[in-house]
Amino acid sequence: ERVEYYTRSFRSRLSWLGLRLSAYPVIAAWSRKPELDWPYGLFDDVAGKVVPPLPGNFREPVELPHCKAELQIPEGSRGDRAVLYLHGGAFIVGGIASHRRLAGSIGAAAHAHVLAVEYRKMPEHPPSVSVQDCLDGYRWLLDRGFAPGQIAIAGDSAGGFLTAMTAIALRDAGMELPAALILENPLIDPTVHPR
Repeated sequence: ERVEYYTRSFRSRLSWLGLRLSAYPVIAAWSRKPELDWPYGLFDDVAGKVVPPLPGNFREPVELPHCKAELQIPEGSRGDRAVLYLHGGAFIVGGIASHRRLAGSIGAAAHAHVLAVEYRKMPEHPPSVSVQDCLDGYRWLLDRGFAPGQIAIAGDSAGGFLTAMTAIALRDAGMELPAALILENPLIDPTVHPR
C-alpha cells in the first residue's frame, strides 16, 4: 500500500534536528581528523536510549559470522515475508540501537520479520566488508526458511548504498535476488570529493 506524505511530521522534524545536532557534526569532525580515536559507538548507544523501540515487537539477538544482528518480529507479522534492514550513518556511526524503531516500524507496516544487521564499519573496515556482512544477513534469512521472493532489502543513507551493493553482489554470485529493494535517501556515491 502506497502512502504519500506532503509535509513532515513533528517526529520527522525532531529526528532531523537530532541528526543535525548529533550525527552530522560527528561525521564532519571525523572527516577532518580521521586519525583520532573517536567514540564511534556513542551515537548508537545514546540514540538507542533516546528513541524507544516500537512497542509490541519481539526482539531476538542474532550472531552472524562477523557481526551481530537483531531479529524483530512485530505483532501480527506474517511468517512468509522478511526485510533485511541495513542502517545508515555514513559507514561510521549508527547501528541496531539507533535504528531499532525505524527497522521495527518498517516491519510492522509490512507485516514482516526484520533482520537488522550491525555491519562492520569504517575506519576499521571498508564498505566492501560491510557488504559481506549484509550478504551474511541475507543468507541467514534463507537459512531461516525465507525464499528470496519473500525477502526485501531496505536501507537508509549508507544502508541504501549497501542495499544496492548487496543486490549486485547477489547477482554477481549467481544467487537468486530478493523480491524488492528499498533505498531510503541512499548514499549512492561513497567517494570522497575534495572541497
